[in-house]
Amino acid sequence: MPVGQGSFEEGILPEDLVAEVEEIPVVTDQSEPQLEEIAELDPDLILAPNVYDDEVLEKLEALSPVYTFTLRGGDRANWQQRTEEVAEAINRPAKADELAAEFKARQKKIAKKYANVIDSTTVAVIGAFEESNFYAWGENNMTGTLLMPLGFTWSKQENRAVADEPEPEATVSHEQIVSTVGDADVLFLDSDLRGETNSFLKSLAQTPLYQQIPAVKAGHAYPAGKNTVAGYTDAHYKALQDMS
Repeated sequence: MPVGQGSFEEGILPEDLVAEVEEIPVVTDQSEPQLEEIAELDPDLILAPNVYDDEVLEKLEALSPVYTFTLRGGDRANWQQRTEEVAEAINRPAKADELAAEFKARQKKIAKKYANVIDSTTVAVIGAFEESNFYAWGENNMTGTLLMPLGFTWSKQENRAVADEPEPEATVSHEQIVSTVGDADVLFLDSDLRGETNSFLKSLAQTPLYQQIPAVKAGHAYPAGKNTVAGYTDAHYKALQDMS
C-alpha cells in the first residue's frame, strides 16, 4: 500500500476498499502536491501523473525519485498503459500481464453470455460536469475499449458529435441530447463505483428532452461506473446484468 495518495471524491471507491484506502494520508490538494507532507512520509518512490509542470516535478524529485506515468495526452483511451507503467515502476510487470489476461477473459465471457442482446444493440455513453451541458463520448475513448470488444454497436450520432475533436469526447448542450444519443438502444451513464450519478446528470435526467430519448423511454438508461477509466478496478465495475 502507498504511504500517501492524491485526493479522491467520496463514493469513487467500491465499498469494500473504502476503509483500507481512507487510512492512507492525502498529500495533495485538488491541483498540487503538498511537498512538506510528502517529505514527512519519506517515500521510496513518487508516482506522478503527466499533468505537472517541470517546476513541480523538480521539487518532487528533490524529495525522492519520481516516476511520471501517462494520464493525459492523445492516447487517453489507453488506460491499460497506465497500469503497465506503474507495474514497471514498482517492478511488478507480471502482475500487469495477469490483470490484462483476466480482464480479456471476462470480456470474452460476457460477450458470449449476452451475445443475443449485444449483437443487435447500439449504445451511447454520456457524463456531465457542468450545468446545461453534458459530455458525449465516442467509441474510441476509454469506455469504448470496454464495450466495443463485447460486440456492441456505438451510436453513429454520438460518434459524429465528437468527430472534429482532438480526442473523441465533446461538451454538448442539453438541447442537443436527442440528436446526439437518440439512436442508441441503451444509454450508459457516468457514475461512481457505487452506481451513483453526480448532481449534473441528476439535473439532466429531470429535463423533458432527456425524457424524450428513446433509450430512456424504454427504461434502458443505466449507471455504468466511471467514464474516465483509471485501471482495472474501474474497468471491472462495468456490468451488463441489468440488460438481460
